[in-house]
Amino acid sequence: MENRIVVIIPFYNVSKYIIQCYQSLVEQDYDNYTLVFSDDGSDDGSLDLVPDHPKVSKIRRAQRGRALENIHQAIMTTAMQDEDIVTIVDGDDFLLHDRVFYKLNAIYNQRNCLLTYGQFCTNNGCMGMCTGYTREDFERLRSAFWRASHLKTFRYKLYKAFLEQDAQLDAYRDEQSRFYPMAYDIALMYPLMEIAGYENIYFNKDVLYVYRLYEMNDHLNRDMQVACEQHIQAKKPFVRVF
Repeated sequence: MENRIVVIIPFYNVSKYIIQCYQSLVEQDYDNYTLVFSDDGSDDGSLDLVPDHPKVSKIRRAQRGRALENIHQAIMTTAMQDEDIVTIVDGDDFLLHDRVFYKLNAIYNQRNCLLTYGQFCTNNGCMGMCTGYTREDFERLRSAFWRASHLKTFRYKLYKAFLEQDAQLDAYRDEQSRFYPMAYDIALMYPLMEIAGYENIYFNKDVLYVYRLYEMNDHLNRDMQVACEQHIQAKKPFVRVF
């Protein structure tokens, strides 16, 4: 079965890198996919550089909302079915080779999972920090070492289950009820992992994703990053559904 893969590509001012991201996606050896390029108020013409393509849709946000809000709005404005595989690829990053979608499809078919995460490498060749969670670590997920990074994917029905528990998106908001400006990965993935349950999550050790290190990366504003992470980690876990 060839599952539909819906790739959400959030970005802000990535005109230097967006074409490499685009090419790594449209060159996939796979037919059933949709690409959603969601521009978070860029002022460098990033979205205008994305070529028109029958499998591409474009969203242009008038005001910057940061990645977490951008991803949520892109998911909510894209028509999807329960079994579609939502995949997050930042617009300044790219996929490693043209069989990534094929690999994802095989994992979901063979493992019958609801969510995957994986190992990545940086554009200068360094390996990421991702490993699989043990059951013991998963039981204390929000205090365990963070492992669920690129490539992040999940069934759309899992996101729907999240919205049923948190229609107001409190999981995504700080003490002023604003969307977190950083740490979108843990804000997005913690609830989905908790709702899915340990048995329905799969760690893919094969590198599929290239993370670009450059001056716009969130890790450069480390104090704000840590503050967001700590606030997210202190929140109450979600109730398992699956």
